[in-house]
Amino acid sequence: MRSARHRPVFRALAPRTLRGRLSLVALTTAALLITALTVVFNTAVERHLRHQADDELRARATAVAATVDTSGPQVRVLETANDQLLDTNVWIYAGKRPLEKPPATSAGSPLTRTADRLAARGAPDCATVHAGGQRSVRLCARPVPGGDATATVVTALDLTPYQSSADTLLLGSLILDAVMLVCAYVLTRLAVGRALRPVRTMTDQATQWSAVASGERFSTGGGPAELARLGTSLDALLDRIRAVLRHEQQLTGSCPTSCARHSPGSSPNSTGGDPGPAPPPRPEPLTR
Repeated sequence: MRSARHRPVFRALAPRTLRGRLSLVALTTAALLITALTVVFNTAVERHLRHQADDELRARATAVAATVDTSGPQVRVLETANDQLLDTNVWIYAGKRPLEKPPATSAGSPLTRTADRLAARGAPDCATVHAGGQRSVRLCARPVPGGDATATVVTALDLTPYQSSADTLLLGSLILDAVMLVCAYVLTRLAVGRALRPVRTMTDQATQWSAVASGERFSTGGGPAELARLGTSLDALLDRIRAVLRHEQQLTGSCPTSCARHSPGSSPNSTGGDPGPAPPPRPEPLTR
Protein backbone atom coordinates (compact mmCIF):
# COMPACT_ATOMS: atom_id res chain seq x y z
CA MET A 1 0.00 0.00 0.00
CA ARG A 2 2.77 2.42 0.86
CA SER A 3 4.61 1.76 -2.37
CA ALA A 4 1.40 2.37 -4.31
CA ARG A 5 0.93 5.70 -2.53
CA HIS A 6 4.47 6.82 -3.30
CA ARG A 7 4.32 5.88 -6.98
CA PRO A 8 2.60 9.13 -8.08
CA VAL A 9 5.24 11.11 -6.20
CA PHE A 10 8.05 9.21 -7.91
CA ARG A 11 6.41 9.67 -11.27
CA ALA A 12 6.04 13.40 -10.66
CA LEU A 13 9.71 13.68 -9.70
CA ALA A 14 10.95 11.55 -12.59
CA PRO A 15 12.13 13.42 -15.69
CA ARG A 16 9.60 13.54 -18.52
CA THR A 17 12.11 13.63 -21.40
CA LEU A 18 14.39 10.86 -22.61
CA ARG A 19 17.38 13.16 -22.28
CA GLY A 20 16.50 13.87 -18.66
CA ARG A 21 16.09 10.19 -17.84
CA LEU A 22 19.37 9.20 -19.47
CA SER A 23 21.12 12.07 -17.70
CA LEU A 24 19.67 10.96 -14.37
CA VAL A 25 20.83 7.36 -14.94
CA ALA A 26 24.32 8.57 -15.86
CA LEU A 27 24.40 10.87 -12.83
CA THR A 28 23.35 8.05 -10.49
CA THR A 29 25.96 5.70 -11.92
CA ALA A 30 28.67 8.32 -11.66
CA ALA A 31 27.65 9.15 -8.08
CA LEU A 32 27.89 5.49 -7.02
CA LEU A 33 31.26 5.06 -8.70
CA ILE A 34 32.68 8.30 -7.31
CA THR A 35 31.40 7.47 -3.82
CA ALA A 36 33.11 4.07 -3.91
CA LEU A 37 36.37 5.60 -5.14
CA THR A 38 36.21 8.32 -2.48
CA VAL A 39 35.70 5.79 0.30
CA VAL A 40 38.57 3.63 -0.96
CA PHE A 41 40.86 6.64 -1.39
CA ASN A 42 40.20 8.10 2.06
CA THR A 43 40.51 4.69 3.71
CA ALA A 44 43.89 4.20 2.04
CA VAL A 45 44.97 7.70 3.11
CA GLU A 46 43.99 7.10 6.76
CA ARG A 47 45.82 3.78 6.78
CA HIS A 48 48.91 5.39 5.26
CA LEU A 49 48.86 8.19 7.84
CA ARG A 50 48.47 5.66 10.65
CA HIS A 51 51.46 3.71 9.34
CA GLN A 52 53.46 6.94 9.25
CA ALA A 53 52.53 7.64 12.85
CA ASP A 54 53.52 4.10 13.88
CA ASP A 55 56.85 4.43 12.08
CA GLU A 56 57.57 7.67 13.92
CA LEU A 57 56.65 6.08 17.26
CA ARG A 58 58.87 3.06 16.60
CA ALA A 59 61.75 5.35 15.63
CA ARG A 60 61.36 7.32 18.86
CA ALA A 61 61.07 4.11 20.88
CA THR A 62 64.30 2.83 19.31
CA ALA A 63 66.06 6.09 20.19
CA VAL A 64 64.80 5.91 23.78
CA ALA A 65 65.70 2.22 24.07
CA ALA A 66 69.32 3.12 23.36
CA THR A 67 69.36 5.01 26.68
CA VAL A 68 68.05 2.04 28.70
CA ASP A 69 70.67 -0.30 30.20
CA THR A 70 69.47 -3.86 30.81
CA SER A 71 72.90 -5.50 31.09
CA GLY A 72 72.83 -5.57 34.90
CA PRO A 73 70.38 -7.09 37.34
CA GLN A 74 68.36 -3.89 37.35
CA VAL A 75 67.17 -1.64 34.58
CA ARG A 76 68.91 1.72 34.47
CA VAL A 77 68.06 4.80 32.42
CA LEU A 78 71.11 6.62 31.12
CA GLU A 79 71.22 10.39 30.98
CA THR A 80 71.80 11.93 27.52
CA ALA A 81 72.16 15.40 26.06
CA ASN A 82 68.69 15.25 24.51
CA ASP A 83 67.08 13.73 27.58
CA GLN A 84 64.13 16.17 27.69
CA LEU A 85 63.38 15.69 24.01
CA LEU A 86 63.45 11.90 24.29
CA ASP A 87 61.37 11.81 27.49
CA THR A 88 58.43 13.68 25.90
CA ASN A 89 55.41 11.34 25.94
CA VAL A 90 57.58 8.35 26.87
CA TRP A 91 57.03 5.63 29.50
CA ILE A 92 59.85 3.32 30.57
CA TYR A 93 59.02 0.10 32.40
CA ALA A 94 61.16 -2.44 34.21
CA GLY A 95 58.97 -5.47 33.71
CA LYS A 96 55.55 -4.12 34.72
CA ARG A 97 56.90 -1.48 37.07
CA PRO A 98 57.06 2.06 35.63
CA LEU A 99 60.43 3.80 35.94
CA GLU A 100 59.63 7.02 34.11
CA LYS A 101 56.53 8.64 32.73
CA PRO A 102 55.65 12.01 31.17
CA PRO A 103 55.31 14.73 33.80
CA ALA A 104 51.97 15.92 32.45
CA THR A 105 50.23 12.55 32.88
CA SER A 106 48.82 11.09 36.08
CA ALA A 107 48.86 7.48 37.18
CA GLY A 108 45.15 7.01 36.52
CA SER A 109 44.93 8.77 33.17
CA PRO A 110 43.75 6.82 30.08
CA LEU A 111 47.20 7.20 28.50
CA THR A 112 48.99 5.73 31.51
CA ARG A 113 46.54 2.84 31.79
CA THR A 114 46.99 2.03 28.12
CA ALA A 115 50.77 2.23 28.47
CA ASP A 116 50.58 -0.16 31.43
CA ARG A 117 48.62 -2.69 29.37
CA LEU A 118 51.06 -2.47 26.47
CA ALA A 119 54.06 -2.91 28.79
CA ALA A 120 52.43 -5.90 30.49
CA ARG A 121 52.18 -7.73 27.17
CA GLY A 122 55.95 -7.58 26.68
CA ALA A 123 55.64 -7.54 22.88
CA PRO A 124 55.66 -4.87 20.18
CA ASP A 125 52.14 -3.54 19.98
CA CYS A 126 50.22 -0.31 19.36
CA ALA A 127 46.92 1.14 20.54
CA THR A 128 44.88 4.29 20.03
CA VAL A 129 43.38 6.24 22.94
CA HIS A 130 40.68 8.90 22.62
CA ALA A 131 41.88 11.43 25.15
CA GLY A 132 38.77 13.61 25.05
CA GLY A 133 36.77 15.34 22.40
CA GLN A 134 38.16 14.58 18.95
CA ARG A 135 41.74 14.23 20.20
CA SER A 136 43.31 10.81 19.65
CA VAL A 137 46.71 9.60 20.83
CA ARG A 138 48.59 6.67 19.39
CA LEU A 139 50.82 4.57 21.69
CA CYS A 140 53.38 1.96 20.66
CA ALA A 141 55.41 -0.37 22.91
CA ARG A 142 58.89 -1.75 22.16
CA PRO A 143 60.66 -4.28 24.37
CA VAL A 144 64.32 -3.48 25.08
CA PRO A 145 66.58 -6.48 24.41
CA GLY A 146 69.35 -7.12 26.93
CA GLY A 147 70.38 -9.32 29.79
CA ASP A 148 68.33 -10.77 32.60
CA ALA A 149 66.37 -7.57 33.25
CA THR A 150 63.40 -6.84 31.00
CA ALA A 151 62.41 -3.35 29.99
CA THR A 152 59.77 -1.85 27.75
CA VAL A 153 59.58 1.59 26.18
CA VAL A 154 56.17 3.04 25.35
CA THR A 155 55.95 6.17 23.22
CA ALA A 156 52.88 8.31 22.49
CA LEU A 157 52.04 10.59 19.59
CA ASP A 158 49.17 13.03 19.17
CA LEU A 159 47.23 12.15 16.01
CA THR A 160 45.59 15.57 15.65
CA PRO A 161 47.89 16.71 12.78
CA TYR A 162 47.31 13.43 10.96
CA GLN A 163 43.57 13.65 11.46
CA SER A 164 43.61 17.23 10.25
CA SER A 165 45.40 16.12 7.08
CA ALA A 166 42.90 13.31 6.57
CA ASP A 167 39.96 15.68 7.10
CA THR A 168 41.43 18.16 4.62
CA LEU A 169 41.84 15.43 2.02
CA LEU A 170 38.29 14.24 2.68
CA LEU A 171 36.87 17.74 2.25
CA GLY A 172 38.89 18.25 -0.92
CA SER A 173 37.74 14.92 -2.34
CA LEU A 174 34.09 15.76 -1.59
CA ILE A 175 34.38 19.11 -3.36
CA LEU A 176 36.06 17.41 -6.31
CA ASP A 177 33.32 14.78 -6.37
CA ALA A 178 30.63 17.46 -6.48
CA VAL A 179 32.36 19.25 -9.36
CA MET A 180 32.78 15.97 -11.24
CA LEU A 181 29.10 15.09 -10.78
CA VAL A 182 27.98 18.48 -12.08
CA CYS A 183 30.31 18.18 -15.08
CA ALA A 184 29.14 14.61 -15.73
CA TYR A 185 25.49 15.68 -15.67
CA VAL A 186 26.03 18.64 -17.98
CA LEU A 187 28.18 16.67 -20.42
CA THR A 188 25.68 13.81 -20.44
CA ARG A 189 22.79 16.14 -21.26
CA LEU A 190 24.82 17.73 -24.07
CA ALA A 191 25.90 14.36 -25.45
CA VAL A 192 22.39 12.88 -25.30
CA GLY A 193 20.90 16.00 -26.85
CA ARG A 194 23.42 15.86 -29.66
CA ALA A 195 22.78 12.14 -30.16
CA LEU A 196 18.99 12.70 -30.33
CA ARG A 197 19.31 15.62 -32.76
CA PRO A 198 19.11 13.35 -35.86
CA VAL A 199 15.87 11.86 -34.52
CA ARG A 200 14.35 15.32 -34.19
CA THR A 201 15.56 16.20 -37.69
CA MET A 202 14.10 13.01 -39.14
CA THR A 203 10.76 13.73 -37.45
CA ASP A 204 10.61 17.24 -38.96
CA GLN A 205 11.58 15.96 -42.39
CA ALA A 206 9.00 13.17 -42.24
CA THR A 207 6.30 15.74 -41.39
CA GLN A 208 7.29 17.94 -44.33
CA TRP A 209 7.58 15.09 -46.82
CA SER A 210 4.24 13.57 -45.80
CA ALA A 211 2.47 16.91 -46.29
CA VAL A 212 3.58 17.26 -49.94
CA ALA A 213 3.87 13.55 -50.79
CA SER A 214 7.54 14.01 -51.55
CA GLY A 215 9.56 11.19 -53.05
CA GLU A 216 12.59 11.81 -50.83
CA ARG A 217 13.47 9.05 -48.40
CA PHE A 218 15.81 8.54 -45.45
CA SER A 219 17.47 5.50 -46.97
CA THR A 220 19.28 7.77 -49.43
CA GLY A 221 20.37 10.35 -46.84
CA GLY A 222 23.36 8.48 -45.45
CA GLY A 223 22.39 9.02 -41.78
CA PRO A 224 23.83 7.28 -38.74
CA ALA A 225 23.80 3.49 -38.79
CA GLU A 226 21.94 3.37 -35.45
CA LEU A 227 18.97 5.15 -37.07
CA ALA A 228 18.78 2.92 -40.15
CA ARG A 229 15.88 0.89 -38.76
CA LEU A 230 13.97 4.05 -37.85
CA GLY A 231 14.63 5.45 -41.31
CA THR A 232 13.36 2.26 -42.95
CA SER A 233 10.16 2.39 -40.89
CA LEU A 234 9.59 6.04 -41.74
CA ASP A 235 10.22 5.35 -45.44
CA ALA A 236 7.59 2.61 -45.42
CA LEU A 237 5.13 4.93 -43.68
CA LEU A 238 5.83 7.72 -46.18
CA ASP A 239 5.27 5.30 -49.07
CA ARG A 240 1.88 4.31 -47.67
CA ILE A 241 0.91 7.95 -47.13
CA ARG A 242 1.99 8.83 -50.66
CA ALA A 243 -0.03 5.93 -52.10
CA VAL A 244 -3.13 7.03 -50.18
CA LEU A 245 -2.76 10.64 -51.36
CA ARG A 246 -2.26 9.53 -54.95
CA HIS A 247 -5.40 7.38 -54.79
CA GLU A 248 -7.38 10.30 -53.35
CA GLN A 249 -6.13 12.58 -56.13
CA GLN A 250 -7.21 10.04 -58.77
CA LEU A 251 -10.66 9.82 -57.21
CA THR A 252 -10.91 13.59 -57.01
CA GLY A 253 -9.90 14.04 -60.65
CA SER A 254 -12.53 11.59 -62.02
CA CYS A 255 -15.37 12.72 -59.76
CA PRO A 256 -16.65 16.00 -61.43
CA THR A 257 -18.11 14.44 -64.61
CA SER A 258 -19.47 11.26 -63.09
CA CYS A 259 -20.82 12.97 -59.99
CA ALA A 260 -22.59 15.65 -62.08
CA ARG A 261 -24.17 12.99 -64.28
CA HIS A 262 -25.54 10.91 -61.45
CA SER A 263 -26.23 13.51 -58.80
CA PRO A 264 -29.88 13.65 -57.53
CA GLY A 265 -32.06 16.49 -58.81
CA SER A 266 -30.14 16.88 -62.04
CA SER A 267 -31.88 16.71 -65.44
CA PRO A 268 -30.77 16.85 -69.04
CA ASN A 269 -32.20 20.37 -69.29
CA SER A 270 -30.13 21.66 -66.46
CA THR A 271 -27.01 21.81 -68.58
CA GLY A 272 -28.05 25.10 -70.28
CA GLY A 273 -29.06 23.64 -73.72
CA ASP A 274 -32.34 23.76 -75.65
CA PRO A 275 -35.26 23.46 -73.27
CA GLY A 276 -37.22 21.40 -75.94
CA PRO A 277 -40.97 21.50 -76.72
CA ALA A 278 -43.38 22.73 -74.12
CA PRO A 279 -45.63 20.12 -72.52
CA PRO A 280 -49.29 19.96 -73.81
CA PRO A 281 -51.95 21.88 -71.84
CA ARG A 282 -54.08 20.00 -69.36
CA PRO A 283 -57.74 19.39 -70.50
CA GLU A 284 -60.42 21.35 -68.72
CA PRO A 285 -63.19 19.46 -66.92
CA LEU A 286 -66.56 19.09 -68.69
CA THR A 287 -69.51 21.04 -67.34
CA ARG A 288 -73.14 20.14 -67.67
